[in-house]
Amino acid sequence: MWSNFGTIEGENWLPDNPREFPSCPQIESDVTFTSFQSKLAGLGEKRACALKSGRRLGLFDGLATLNLLVEFSAPAVPPDRRDEQVGILERPRRGDRVNHFDIIRLRNDGTRIDVSLTISPVKDPADRVVGASKVARDISERNRAEEAPKEAELSARLLQAQDEERRRIARELHDGVGQLLAAIGMNVAQVVREKDKLSPAAARSAEDMRHSIERASAEIRTVSYLLHPPLLDEVGLPTALRWYADGFAERSKLKVTVELTDDFPRLTQDYELSLFRIAQECLTNIHRHSGSLTAFIRLACEGGKIELEIRDEGKGVNQETQAKLDSGASVGVGFRGMQERVRLIDGKIRVRSNSNGNGTSVLVTLPLNEEALAVMGDPEPLS
Repeated sequence: MWSNFGTIEGENWLPDNPREFPSCPQIESDVTFTSFQSKLAGLGEKRACALKSGRRLGLFDGLATLNLLVEFSAPAVPPDRRDEQVGILERPRRGDRVNHFDIIRLRNDGTRIDVSLTISPVKDPADRVVGASKVARDISERNRAEEAPKEAELSARLLQAQDEERRRIARELHDGVGQLLAAIGMNVAQVVREKDKLSPAAARSAEDMRHSIERASAEIRTVSYLLHPPLLDEVGLPTALRWYADGFAERSKLKVTVELTDDFPRLTQDYELSLFRIAQECLTNIHRHSGSLTAFIRLACEGGKIELEIRDEGKGVNQETQAKLDSGASVGVGFRGMQERVRLIDGKIRVRSNSNGNGTSVLVTLPLNEEALAVMGDPEPLS
């Protein structure tokens, strides 16, 4: 908290050599600067007293303005907020109180903070405004605490919207483009069966077209399944994970080992989809960044908890990135998405890595409770 008491009129002036002021009042505040006039303080001269953490810094002769005190004792006004500052200071000049006005200020390192500002005009016996007292409180933590639930709710909605859109596109690719290619393929197959009636060049073109349609159909089917694997809804997470790992190994040429607990239970749709997406993101990162030739997936259910572990034998991450991971900070869009998914299912995520070539391990742990377990008939596909 910063607290000021100062005059509104006067020069922006403080001497270079302040004199010690033994009678300076002790005001309990981390940073406090007080300026007062002789009429208000009962002193023989105009003085300004500065304190920091209860220690007197000195007495200054002269008349310090409120503007100077604000700039001297509290975080600076951002360039884009200077017009706002002029309006704020105009109110106590008119005798009006500024009560808990939320503003933005700059720390010495340039970072922005949220501040709650209260300014009260100080009047003499003739009811003339001769000064003002100001209290500024850093409310950044309070605002972050208030915004956290809103951000969490927004993140949940964005992830849900993303998953619903993936499901819709997958369905459109399979039922729309996929079926259209199938119809074209049947027509081309009829042409190929009668290729002896065609010229050699036309016959070759028909064969090439048939192969192209088959490849296009396979690509459409792969993209559709990657957007939303139907096995996840039909038979559950373990089978969908094994299917995805096999396809990923074939496409990436990595050796992927999958270890699954026997009789793994069906989980609710949110849980199964979140764990599948986390495994999907981890395998993608292994292929793109780790340099590892192998990947390992373990899905276990024991001791009243569910564990999903994905690890590689790649180059690991540097110490700076590991420090961010240990602190829970985000290190990229992909990891931020994993953090959000884990948080939404009340789980924990731990990343362990080193730069000695021993690889990286991602472990997701969540409680096996009634909220996680699917009841008969679940999970229902999203509409």
